[in-house]
Amino acid sequence: MQYRSSRLALILLVAFTAISCDDDTDPIGPSTQTATLRIVNAADIPDVQVRRVGTTAPLVTDLDFRDVTATCVDVPVGEHALVFTSTGVELATTAFTFEADKHYTAFLVAHGPTRRALVLPDDEAASAGNNALRFINATDVAGDVYVTPPGGAVGAGFLAIGNMGILATSNFLPAYFHRSIQHTQVRLFDPGATTSPRADFALAGLPTSRLATIVFTTTDPTAFLVTPCE
Repeated sequence: MQYRSSRLALILLVAFTAISCDDDTDPIGPSTQTATLRIVNAADIPDVQVRRVGTTAPLVTDLDFRDVTATCVDVPVGEHALVFTSTGVELATTAFTFEADKHYTAFLVAHGPTRRALVLPDDEAASAGNNALRFINATDVAGDVYVTPPGGAVGAGFLAIGNMGILATSNFLPAYFHRSIQHTQVRLFDPGATTSPRADFALAGLPTSRLATIVFTTTDPTAFLVTPCE
C-alpha cells in the first residue's frame, strides 16, 4: 500500500512538472512592462527623429520646432539611451532609467550650436486647489517667471522662478511648481524686470491631473503648452 501511494505521488509530481513547463513555454508569455513617453522638440531644428540606442525603429519622426507627439510612446522599463537626429546628423543623446507604468516627457532644446536632450518624470501630484506647472527656458537669455490671476499685477508673491537659466547650456532639471488654479496668466520677463514681458501665456486645456509644462521660446509664439501622458 505504501508502495502504491509513493508511486501515485511520483506520477502526480511528474504531471505537475509537465504542466508547469507547458506554462513556461506559453507563446503569449509574460507581459512586457513599459513606461509612457511624450517627446517635444523645443529646438529650432526641423525633421527631428528619436530612437532608442540599439534599435533601428524610431519612436518618432519628422518632429519640427514646437512639435509634440500627439500620442505617447511605450518604452521598456530599465535604462535606455535616446538619440535625437535630424537628416541623419546626431544632435543629442540622453540616458534615463524608466520605471513600469510611470510617465515621462523628453525634450530637445538648443542654444546656438549647443543641443541638449533630457527626460523628465511626470508623476507629480498637484496639491489641492493648485496646478502643478513646470517651466522650460528654450530662449536665448535667462528670465523671471510670474504666475498671476488673469490681468493681475506682477509682484514678489507671484514669482514662480527667478533668473531661470537657458536649459540647453545648463545641467538644470526643471521641477514642478504648485500654483493656484485661479492663477492662469504666465509671464516671462528679463531678470529683475516687471514690464514688457518676453512671453505672456494664458493657461487653458490642462488635463485632469492639472500638470502642465510651459515652454518659452525666442520667436513667436513665445510660449507653448505640453501636457503629460495620462
